[in-house]
Amino acid sequence: MLLHGIFCDRSWWTQPGYIDELRGDHHIANVDVRGHGESGKPHESAAYSYDLLIADVLAVADAEGMDRFAMWGHSYGGDIAWMTAAAVPDRVQAVITTGAWDPRVDPEYSIENSQWFKAVRDGGTRGLLERFELEDGDAFDREFPEWA
Repeated sequence: MLLHGIFCDRSWWTQPGYIDELRGDHHIANVDVRGHGESGKPHESAAYSYDLLIADVLAVADAEGMDRFAMWGHSYGGDIAWMTAAAVPDRVQAVITTGAWDPRVDPEYSIENSQWFKAVRDGGTRGLLERFELEDGDAFDREFPEWA
């Protein structure tokens, strides 16, 4: 199952030729994620909860006869893929993401103990830049780097 990123549609996968390459070895479900392409576009923010997005993925899988399936999600589609895998691990065989990582919060992680959080809290942007310098060895030649 292919899940595109936000502000895209399923042509994200067809135009560059991914579908043509994958079709020979895989049953493909190329999905327009809710709110995109030819899918429904509800106007209420509650209509975009992960529970409903996961239900959409499972409805497509069921309609396609996919008891177990792999998902390739890009960006927002990657988030949906990770959340679907967490919700129904018995159905999701594999998750591949580009431009996304597992969005679930690590229960042992505390933002208050994060060195980056402490750097921003104690020193603002300058403190954060100094933290980058400390971790990565990069030094910036002005108050804010061009990308900031």
